[in-house]
Amino acid sequence: MKIEEQVLNMSQVQKLIELGFNVRKHSSIFYAPNWEIKWGEYEIQDYELVIGELREEDIDCIPTLTIGDIIDILPKEIINDDVDYYFTIDQEYVTYSNTYLDGYSVSFLRGNLIDKLFECLKYCIKNNYIKLDKD
Repeated sequence: MKIEEQVLNMSQVQKLIELGFNVRKHSSIFYAPNWEIKWGEYEIQDYELVIGELREEDIDCIPTLTIGDIIDILPKEIINDDVDYYFTIDQEYVTYSNTYLDGYSVSFLRGNLIDKLFECLKYCIKNNYIKLDKD
């Protein structure tokens, strides 16, 4: 699996930021700009993935999340209406399920694993299952 298939793209990162999620705090990898000189001025040509923590001076870098980062962030259990839902991952699904309620679950099926985890993370943020930082 290519590294690009294991991290959120910049559009997905922007959506999390719009939801109020602090991507930088949880990031273990980031997009660093490749600069090029055009007409005597620097311009960003594209971005490359760099593993490591961002420093304060890395203002042009864009933090992102890996599959492992998201799995660490997601709650392993959600209690909703006094029912426990447990987080599971298999080859086809990323799911919060309760086997005692006729298998009721919230499942994320579309795309590759990083896309499913992204949708699951958005779901948890929107439903306040993940506490957002108050900055």
